[in-house]
Amino acid sequence: MSAAQLAIPVALAYLALLFVLAYWANRRAEKGQSWTDNPLAYSLSLAVFCTAWTFYGSVGKASSSGPVFLTTYLGPLLLSPVWYLLLRQMVRVSKKQRISSIADFISARYGKSGFLGGLVAFIAFACVVPYISLQLKAITVSLNTLIGYDPATTDFSQMTILGDTAFFIAIILAIFIIFFGTQNLDSSKRRDGLMAVIVFESVFKLVTFLALGFYIAYGLYDGPGSIFQAALEKEELRPLLSMQGNDNLGYWDWSWFILISMSAILFLPRQFQVAVVENSHEQHLKMASWFFPLYLLLINLFVPIIAIAGRLYFEGQAYDADSFVLSLPLAEGQDALALLSFLGGLAAATGMIIIATLALSTMVTSNLLIPILIRTKAIDLNKAQQLSSSIVFARRAAVAFTILWAYIYFKIIANARPLVDTGWVSFVGIAQLAPAMLGGLFWRSATKAGAKAGILAGFIVWGAMLPLPAVWPDWAALLADSEQHPVPRAAFWSLLTNLIFYVGVSLRSKPSALELTQAALFIDDEDHSPFAEPEEDDHSQILNHDIVALLSRFMSEQALEWAEQFFEEKGKPYLPMSLANNQFIQAAENTLGGVLGTASARAIFASMVKQKPIGQKQLFKMLQETEALLRYTREIESKSAILQRTQAELQQANEQLKELAQMKDDFVSTVTHELRTPLTSIQSLSQILKERKDSLPAERQAQFLAVIFKESQRLGRLIDEVLDFQRLEQRKMSFSYSRFLVQELLADVLLILEESMEQNGVTVENKLQSLRPNYIVEADYDRLKQVLINLISNAIKFKQAGRPLRIQIDAEKNGKELIFSVSDNGIGIPNELHQSIFEQFKQGQMPSRDKPKGSGLGLAICKQIIEQHRGHIWLSSQPNFGSTFYFSIPLTTKK
Repeated sequence: MSAAQLAIPVALAYLALLFVLAYWANRRAEKGQSWTDNPLAYSLSLAVFCTAWTFYGSVGKASSSGPVFLTTYLGPLLLSPVWYLLLRQMVRVSKKQRISSIADFISARYGKSGFLGGLVAFIAFACVVPYISLQLKAITVSLNTLIGYDPATTDFSQMTILGDTAFFIAIILAIFIIFFGTQNLDSSKRRDGLMAVIVFESVFKLVTFLALGFYIAYGLYDGPGSIFQAALEKEELRPLLSMQGNDNLGYWDWSWFILISMSAILFLPRQFQVAVVENSHEQHLKMASWFFPLYLLLINLFVPIIAIAGRLYFEGQAYDADSFVLSLPLAEGQDALALLSFLGGLAAATGMIIIATLALSTMVTSNLLIPILIRTKAIDLNKAQQLSSSIVFARRAAVAFTILWAYIYFKIIANARPLVDTGWVSFVGIAQLAPAMLGGLFWRSATKAGAKAGILAGFIVWGAMLPLPAVWPDWAALLADSEQHPVPRAAFWSLLTNLIFYVGVSLRSKPSALELTQAALFIDDEDHSPFAEPEEDDHSQILNHDIVALLSRFMSEQALEWAEQFFEEKGKPYLPMSLANNQFIQAAENTLGGVLGTASARAIFASMVKQKPIGQKQLFKMLQETEALLRYTREIESKSAILQRTQAELQQANEQLKELAQMKDDFVSTVTHELRTPLTSIQSLSQILKERKDSLPAERQAQFLAVIFKESQRLGRLIDEVLDFQRLEQRKMSFSYSRFLVQELLADVLLILEESMEQNGVTVENKLQSLRPNYIVEADYDRLKQVLINLISNAIKFKQAGRPLRIQIDAEKNGKELIFSVSDNGIGIPNELHQSIFEQFKQGQMPSRDKPKGSGLGLAICKQIIEQHRGHIWLSSQPNFGSTFYFSIPLTTKK
């Protein structure tokens, strides 16, 4: 089948695909699996900027005027370094204020002015509807080109409605927007289904345009170089390769075209919709700030190539330059490529129509229809069902009206303007919002009166210089005397007039208190009350219940849930009969603003804030709720104190765990060193004995064996300490209790340590020898011996250099206990270590001494052994004056 036969079925199938895709994306979003809530999808959605103007009109403009078409995209590219900062501020403010359109944004900034919101909505409608009609024209021209009509000679205004496919496509798109764009009452909420379609179309139109450009450059010709070379050889085509082009444009004209496109990327209603309203995370802006300019570069890569190739191919024939993307593949019999190109253009047009119509319908409903319906009492604010249905109906009617009016406009001016010229007219009109928008973000003294005057004055000049000449030939003839290009000329004079009135009137007028409050919120990005006069907060009789009741007319059961969540986030309970504070009123007003628009929401809430006496019943309820609030506060304070204590305990435990971990690390290091030292000695001496057994004197061999034996004992003691500590920790050490004399125990200990004491010159005073009567204890003989050996060994280890060591051992009865003491005249122990020295891995160490030998477990083992005997251990010591260690053992009997 040919492209002519497939054109309409393929177009309908494509539109059906959009419905399926939007439905699927909505279902995923309902399950919390949004397909568009990511930086890449957000960046691609911004490509709704590239409409049929890009797909068809840029080629037409490049073929007639040269590279001036690039100014449409150079503006966004040059703006990209600061675009992120501007858009981030707009997103932040819009999310806090629940702003749903650019009309809402300007209205909210300038004191929530209903007049300003309505004015911006009217201007946007007047400027954007022709732009939507441009898309309908592009669809009609492209479809009829495929079918076989010559767009250069066809009068589309004479087509009947039933014979015009654009009419039926417009109806289908209106149904699509109504179904997927007006379901949620809150216009500030994301629409995942619509955004999924926009993302898909952004990818599709880029791929199709690149495929078409590649075919023309390398399929029809021998690459871009051959096309440009052929153009240079023809005198009529050479201007297309120069900056001036056929329109003889200079730097002044280029500069204004670029400035206009900068304004468009920020303030076109559809761009505000996708960039601000549909933004879910401001972090997405970071990727968009470089990805979107890259997209613009790619989609314009083949525009001049296709434009010049079309001029070369159809030289001497009648042609429509806007349709080169279709007529070139059709002329070569490439029906499949022509159909693909048609679908790419359809994607570019439908994406713009969907988002622009949605943005316009939101503005018209919130800033024109609803205020009129409220003022004329056509809707009853006390009837929730009527309110919801009326607002939904108004939005759907606005969608249908916008699409219908765009179609009518298309039929009226179908053959009047090329695609690009219509686009520039809309761009300059929307640029009249730029001073009020930028001034509102950065100039605190800008006033509502200044914004009104500037926008109105600029809009009037724009209307006189661009749209009016199209319908008034005499006026057009008067303006035609100027040698300047009409678009830069109109932009200059309209924006100059706009700025003069905006700045002049703002300087001469005084902003209201509410304007100052809103200015602070927009410029400083801080929380401020929307009610600038504090008297309203102090004396307002509006109750929390009244606010929830109002919201419930629009949000049904969600209103109460929203209020409870609001107070929960503030750490307070929701009390229906309490007077509402400004913070709650502001939050509720912003929430309602997402449904009605900021100006209408402001008017409704302002009417609720009234001065009236408090009734006795209301006062009693307020007292009851105050008492409940006090109880709640006391409970919170009590829980807070408990949490603080728990936090302190956890912090202390954490510090102890950190200290213990460090101590364990030190212990591992110490034990490793202590094990390595005797092992090294044993290994070295054993090696010598093995290799020099015959030549080494017997006396020397005996010395080596004595050292090996001594180091083996040291190694054994260290291993025993580690094993003993592990068994004590795990409570696996067995104790063998017996009855014995303490004098016998000490005699055994001194015998074991006799050699060590002689080598170190220790004098021992054993007072247990003269102890009368002889005391008997029931204990584990070996474990008590281990304790005494450890205490005496420590005294020897920590003796004072240059001072003979004296050790005194004594015991005395204290009630039913026998208290042992081991005293020395060694280095002593600082006071701060008296408690921790009995902990595991701890060693007493004076600052001036090296780290002592040993595992650091000795005293910890002693402590656990004594505690197993139902006794306790402690010490008395001062640095440089020696130490005395005490431990107690229950006394069994005496003899």
